[in-house]
Amino acid sequence: MSHKITGISHSSNGDLTRFIQFQITRLAALHSGIDFETANQANEALIAHTDPAKHNRFPLYIYTKHDVYVTTLYGKHDDARVSAWINSLGI
Repeated sequence: MSHKITGISHSSNGDLTRFIQFQITRLAALHSGIDFETANQANEALIAHTDPAKHNRFPLYIYTKHDVYVTTLYGKHDDARVSAWINSLGI
């Protein structure tokens, strides 16, 4: 698929990692046609495409289209807020 949402958390925070894993699973069920994955702070898109001053802000969601970085949503949000963000991307 050409659209991907990556949920990123810090590996040292198990609660946050589980939150992102469960949320990504729920979001994948709501949004067909989009690939979803989870990652940690070593994610290449995080390192390459976000402001280095924000590399310590977790969780975050990165949207890529055809493997090209598009945008980022920072913060811990409920499913409705992340879904609204996804819908606003015009996917």
